[in-house]
Amino acid sequence: MKYTIPLIFVSLFLSGCLSPEMQIARSEGVNLHHQFRSACDASSWETYPQDVRLVRVKRQRNKEVRNGENCIETDTANGSVTQCKDTYKNVREEYYQDEYQDLNKSNRGKFYRSCMADECFSAVNWNAPTGDMANRYCKHG
Repeated sequence: MKYTIPLIFVSLFLSGCLSPEMQIARSEGVNLHHQFRSACDASSWETYPQDVRLVRVKRQRNKEVRNGENCIETDTANGSVTQCKDTYKNVREEYYQDEYQDLNKSNRGKFYRSCMADECFSAVNWNAPTGDMANRYCKHG
């Protein structure tokens, strides 16, 4: 969180450093992205509709387990006094949990990315020296 503002500043600064050709390529790519995004999104949902099911998933958590004690013996005027404190270690513990998951989510995402790549590849002007950058911005926004 404390690095958010510096990262935003650096990214804005660097984006201002792009050459005019690269700024045009970025603008062209972003416009193409917006043009194809909704069609690819609709097509991916049509091909891989939501399929939510209850599945059992394996999780992990840390658990503190007592593994001994440290004792300190102190000499006093009335004799010696021993004070002990328990010691603990962290152990990874696996457990299972039931949760609802969309089983088509991964395939839908792959289909969407493939659709965007295909649409962008065919729409970008590859004769322009900035075609590669426009294609990159088209696919990822």
